[in-house]
Amino acid sequence: AADAGNVRGPVSNTARVKARATDVYTERFYGGEQAVVRLTGDGDTDIDVFVYDEFGDLVASDTGATDRCVVSWYPPRTGRYTIRVVNLGNVWNEYTIRTN
Repeated sequence: AADAGNVRGPVSNTARVKARATDVYTERFYGGEQAVVRLTGDGDTDIDVFVYDEFGDLVASDTGATDRCVVSWYPPRTGRYTIRVVNLGNVWNEYTIRTN
C-alpha cells in the first residue's frame, strides 16, 4: 500500500524549533509496515530526531551532525508514536518533517 506507515497517510509539516528546544509530534503508524520519518532543516543548526513507542521506549533515532534526518522502523502493531525534534543549536531552525 502506497500509504503504509502513518495511519493518516503521508504527512508533511513545516515548523521552527527554537534554539536548544524540542518540538514534539504524535502520530499513529500501522503495525507490520515500514514507518519512515524524514526531516530537512534550513542548515543553521544540528537537529536530532528520536521516536518513542506508546510505552516510552526509544525505537528509532538519527543523531548525525546535520539537520537532515531519516529514521525508519517496523512497528509490531498499530499504535501511537512520539517524535521528538531536538535542536542542538543556539539559533532557531526552520524544518520540514514528513512521514510516509
